[in-house]
Amino acid sequence: MSQIVTDIVIGKTFVHGDDVLTWFDLHTARTDPLPTVNWRHVRNGKIAWIRVTFDPRPLSPPCRWPVVTRLSRVALVGAHRCYADRNVR
Repeated sequence: MSQIVTDIVIGKTFVHGDDVLTWFDLHTARTDPLPTVNWRHVRNGKIAWIRVTFDPRPLSPPCRWPVVTRLSRVALVGAHRCYADRNVR
């Protein structure tokens, strides 16, 4: 990821006790900005763990499936890490 990240724009930071949550837009060279959340837990003044959550689908390569119908699309979504909608008619 570090090779394609071009900027990070912080929207909001929340602090609750030992937890810090930062909402930001992750700008990359390959996609539109990705809404991202970073949750850090601090213990004894140091970061004990970090969890980062974002939708990685825009970073995935395009699907190479044959054209599918909407009915079969339901089975495809969740089973593969790419956009099924790109090939749906």
